[in-house]
Amino acid sequence: IPGAKLDGFRMTQALKSNGCETTQILGRITATSLSEAISSFLDEIDQVAKEHESPVLLISVSSHGVQADRDWIPNLLASDADQHDTGYDISSNILAKVNTIKAKNRSSARLILILDCCRESAGFNIFKGRAQSILSQRNDYYILAACHPGRVALDTEEGGALTLGVLMYLEYEKEITWVFEQAAKQVASIHFQRPW
Repeated sequence: IPGAKLDGFRMTQALKSNGCETTQILGRITATSLSEAISSFLDEIDQVAKEHESPVLLISVSSHGVQADRDWIPNLLASDADQHDTGYDISSNILAKVNTIKAKNRSSARLILILDCCRESAGFNIFKGRAQSILSQRNDYYILAACHPGRVALDTEEGGALTLGVLMYLEYEKEITWVFEQAAKQVASIHFQRPW
């Protein structure tokens, strides 16, 4: 993806400038490397969350993606994926793990998940897709996908349309729901893409 590395760099800089601890996975990532890096990151987050009350976890993804037929959250495709690859399952590998995180004094963690990736799939029918709840909701979730299921997300040398939109509004230091709403409007007003 032309702008994925730039998306990662910009998001990392924006978060660091606001005092956040960051970890990044950049470049051409194999399926094995992706799985190991995310597992390591989530293990680290699990330990850090125990030291904080109400921690906020932000995961921003700028990657190839594919829509899983059984889920409304797309799967990630590593750089070594072939045309039959079903991808890295975000629901099972990230959301399930985040649900086990226990913050200090049993407070809830907040997960902000920005998915700037395609959601194409020949087998997914947007009109027959079923809404799915996110496992047991021990923690709070805020999820924004770049486009509707079955659609593609715009990415250029300048970066992904969704990531650029989110970055534009993150600097206002408002609630994440407001940031998501504004970014979605921005992307939909300029591109043939409707964040979801």
